[in-house]
Amino acid sequence: MPLPTETEIHPPMNTNRPSSQLRCLLLFLALACCNSAVPSTLFADNWSQWRGENLNSVSGETKVPTQLSTENLRWRSELPGPAGSSPIVFDKRVFLTTTEGRTAGAKMFLMCFNDTGQLQWKQQLDGENANSRDSANSASPSPSTDGKHVWAMMGNGILHCFTVAGELVWKKDLQAEYGEFDIQFGMTTTPILDRGKIYLALMHGDMRDQRATSVGQVIALNADTGDQIWYQERLTDGVSENRHSYASPTIYRDSEREFLITHGADYVIGHSLDDGSELWRCGGINIKGGSYNPYLRFVASPTCVPGMIVVPSAKRGPVLALKPELSGDVSEQPQKLHWRMDHGT
Repeated sequence: MPLPTETEIHPPMNTNRPSSQLRCLLLFLALACCNSAVPSTLFADNWSQWRGENLNSVSGETKVPTQLSTENLRWRSELPGPAGSSPIVFDKRVFLTTTEGRTAGAKMFLMCFNDTGQLQWKQQLDGENANSRDSANSASPSPSTDGKHVWAMMGNGILHCFTVAGELVWKKDLQAEYGEFDIQFGMTTTPILDRGKIYLALMHGDMRDQRATSVGQVIALNADTGDQIWYQERLTDGVSENRHSYASPTIYRDSEREFLITHGADYVIGHSLDDGSELWRCGGINIKGGSYNPYLRFVASPTCVPGMIVVPSAKRGPVLALKPELSGDVSEQPQKLHWRMDHGT
């Protein structure tokens, strides 16, 4: 049984953070399978990364509990602190990231539980917790697994790879390699795992810099080694606070096409999975000119199913539903839209 999808607590603007006790209750209520209609196997459908196996927030599981309550618990386990990340499930293992307590400077961990709630291992991750101004902490990106390895990154940009038994395979400091993060509420984007690659979208920069072109970074790493496969700059004319994106990348795939989608700095952009080159972009989400909102930094992430890409913004701003047959700049091509809502995110 998969976990409920992350309903955008992953972005940093949620100031109502759960306590560690409430967090463990919410986590393992989601895993409870005491309904008599549920098979005895606790985890039937893997949920290997944020938004699931296919990154579309959809599970194929059918026999799931319809009532979640303290009376329905199969097991419960305390966690050392709060986090905005989502747990993941593979076979009989649950992986999650967390801080130890709430304070800045607290230790950070990747933890593994089995299907009876027993802690299998707990690995400290490099660096220390840093709380943002809205009390979000560094445990915001979610981990991912392929059943052999598990990858975890915290807000400091140090990406770790462990075996599912908890042995360190490699680690990579993204700030040391690609530059120091400059982002107001912390780097909360979740790396995406797909077919042996890890994809990252890092969008940040000086909010006071009003030059017309901001630069983000789109990166593909070899999941087994951490080696860079490709690197691409992501150019936009987004300025001020819109240089910062708290959204996560995703992948669109159907029988005819596939591409990486990144979201931030006023545009949603499609990239080649082979080399990261830009295939298409769509603006019109934050209209340039007198109505331009310099604080419409993107928080919610795009999501897709074959035939449709749903693109949110922030602060009750526009929502777009794009057709996938895209090439070049489609910002002024309404025929490329299934529909548009001017307000609603």
